[in-house]
Amino acid sequence: MSILVLGSVPFAINAVYASAMRVKRRIKPVVGVYGEIAFITIAVSYLLMQKMGLVGVGIAWLLSNILVAGVISVNLIGKHRKRVEC
Repeated sequence: MSILVLGSVPFAINAVYASAMRVKRRIKPVVGVYGEIAFITIAVSYLLMQKMGLVGVGIAWLLSNILVAGVISVNLIGKHRKRVEC
């Protein structure tokens, strides 16, 4: 349960970003976000499930959401800084 609580913030960042891209009718970023989350979750789950079981899958989901939310945040901050400097 605590893994899901920790993952709620990065999951929300990913969901809001994907929703904003849908509103702008930009589908590639939406597919990219959810595709990256799925790929990372499956790959890391495979590694962690052997030793940790279902908890390993939860940790993989948490790590994938944190990683993708971090990439989204860095990209958005970079774009915002470019706009402010101009």
